[in-house]
Amino acid sequence: MINKARLASDEEHRAVADFGLVHLDLCPGRSISSEELWQYFRQLGSAGKLRYVPKDVFLTSLRAVIQAFYGVKNCSDLQRGIFLVNGYRGIGIRSGTPLPRIIDLEP
Repeated sequence: MINKARLASDEEHRAVADFGLVHLDLCPGRSISSEELWQYFRQLGSAGKLRYVPKDVFLTSLRAVIQAFYGVKNCSDLQRGIFLVNGYRGIGIRSGTPLPRIIDLEP
């Protein structure tokens, strides 16, 4: 079975591009996994700060955005615990960008 991620619409790609410009920065000596970036993006979307984009579309657009804006390619050998994961070396969350607070209210 071939896993085909659908192409992002202009609005979806714009949401990922906005995320890349506003919330990410070059951080020599640091690394961040694609999953960590997805979780951060998802929290921003849940807080209403960015348009929601499905995970497969986000990850596909993210590669193009980070390469275009920062000249950094995706790598598949970031160490997270005992696992090797996909992510980006030299990219991090822009300092001064607070993590959105998500409050779940139970009825």
